[in-house]
Amino acid sequence: MKDDNMRSVELNNKIFIILAAMFIVVLSLATIILPNADILYEENRKAVSMPHLSMDVLADGSYGEQFSSHINDNVALRQFWIKTKCFADEMIMMKTEENGILIGKEARLFAKDFKGYGSDSRLDRNIDEITAFASESDIPVSVMIIPSAASINPEKLPAHAPQEPEAEKISEINNRLSGVCRVVDLFPVLTEHNTEYIYYRNDHHWTTLGAYYAYNELAESLGKDAVYYDWKNAKETDGFFGTHYAKSRYFKAEPDKIMYFPSDTTISIKRVSGDAEFEEEKQTPLINEDKLAGYDKYSAFLDGNNAYSVISGNGTGRILIVKDSFANCLVPFMADDFEQIGIVDYRNYSYGLRKLAEKEHYDNILIVYSYAALETDSRVVYINRPEE
Repeated sequence: MKDDNMRSVELNNKIFIILAAMFIVVLSLATIILPNADILYEENRKAVSMPHLSMDVLADGSYGEQFSSHINDNVALRQFWIKTKCFADEMIMMKTEENGILIGKEARLFAKDFKGYGSDSRLDRNIDEITAFASESDIPVSVMIIPSAASINPEKLPAHAPQEPEAEKISEINNRLSGVCRVVDLFPVLTEHNTEYIYYRNDHHWTTLGAYYAYNELAESLGKDAVYYDWKNAKETDGFFGTHYAKSRYFKAEPDKIMYFPSDTTISIKRVSGDAEFEEEKQTPLINEDKLAGYDKYSAFLDGNNAYSVISGNGTGRILIVKDSFANCLVPFMADDFEQIGIVDYRNYSYGLRKLAEKEHYDNILIVYSYAALETDSRVVYINRPEE
């Protein structure tokens, strides 16, 4: 009887090993045979392409790393494995974090952000750079720091979630900057409306509604009469899964909606060749509705994050905006307030502002950054780069 049981166990083990081997072979063949993906829509990014084999990449060891990433992005049933892991993590392991993304209440996703005091060297340097620029500028400078969803809706975070004391730190920054520039404090208005849809559930950005509330505060600060928008006339597109979803792949995530007001205004994207040296590369709609059908839906605003862009508006005065991507859905509201709006994004721009502001006759400068970007952006220092 004992021998029979042992034989049964051995047989079951052999069957399991054979089935596992067959599964691996089938999965490997499917990965090889199926066409490679160009875009991972659910992860909101391009897939890693097959690396080109050369002596250079073999010598520096990068070929193996790139090839591994390519296979990982194209393994058969990739999305199924990712969702299965996320399901097991929450339902079995009771995890409230996935790849640095916190899983909050009501299926809200938040960036995990906790550095603590004494670790703000990048943030301090960026504020010093802005302070130096504003104190030496002949043009009035305004600064608007955008808090994260977690700081506006802390009650939606999972219990005991580690987060930066953003409200306190932004208040300190605003006090530091108030002596040299105009500061637009967004905490009061965003907190007042924090029960509304002002941040995406699955993305780090604020929604168009959140940007609109900020626009009203900004317009008042700049002495402009904010343009009234009737939200009954807003258009919307659904199916938006943003950066937090792409990282966490939270299986209960509900798609967000992107709201916008159609506009006939266009934006001129410039090809930058030097300090205040540029030429037009293309004209595109201020809100490119074609991109709302793609994987990177948020890039419909301002056609994404370009080095230098210009909008010819219907108002008076000229303003130069230095921004991260939070400003992308804010700027369209400003098109009727100014004659010209220039937009600089330091992810793709490597020059100071003084020569550009002088050449384009800007009479206002606005610096718009999220708090998270100011903590990490290493390119803010270019704002004070000497003229070439």
